[in-house]
Amino acid sequence: MHGSDLHDVGRKANAVSRLAGLLFGIARDERRPRRRHWLDRAQRAGEIACGLLVTILFTGTFAIAGGPASTTAKGALAAALAWSGVCAVVFLRRNLAAREARQRLRQQLLGATSPDAFVDELRHELPPSLVEQVSPHDLHRMRARVRDTEQEELGLAGELQAAGAVLLIVLAGLLPAVLPLWWAADGLHLAYGIAIAELFVLGGFLGHHAGLRPVLLGLCLAAAGALLAGIGWLLQP
Repeated sequence: MHGSDLHDVGRKANAVSRLAGLLFGIARDERRPRRRHWLDRAQRAGEIACGLLVTILFTGTFAIAGGPASTTAKGALAAALAWSGVCAVVFLRRNLAAREARQRLRQQLLGATSPDAFVDELRHELPPSLVEQVSPHDLHRMRARVRDTEQEELGLAGELQAAGAVLLIVLAGLLPAVLPLWWAADGLHLAYGIAIAELFVLGGFLGHHAGLRPVLLGLCLAAAGALLAGIGWLLQP
């Protein structure tokens, strides 16, 4: 088999997998719902990195205000909790919206009375280029599967548990940059240093995941954190 044929086969297999994920809520090469989507490491790493920048900004703001160290510590903790909650709520709303879209599409497909109507419904909801990559045989199998199988979804309780897991993961990534404010004598500088180090590590991970230069992205995020920390340090009384 030539390289172009292998490429076509891989592209069609990927299209079938993406359609299966949209219709049934399953991942590639799986036959069960994706139940641990909250463990998306790249997404959680990005949320923690943004949360660290927010925490540095709020910590510096409270330090500039000139209040006691306990006020700065409480402000940093409040910022970390608030950001973690925002990430959890966004995660929950996105998943509920995606589940509703899958259920609506499934109902529309179940109402298709012919293979042509089935394909038309897919084209209304999905990119035509994606549908055109799937062979008629695969579309026929997919239509039979929609008709003969029940769509497995996490219930509301499961989605809430997943959102809670997201909150805890993000908060756990932010706490190392917050806790020194509570117990260290020079907690502010130590918290800044830990946050900048975390940003470098997370930037390297995200760069590797995205196919970019890990060190360069890590340095960029660390520099952003250092800039915010430096402004707060220079302006504090």
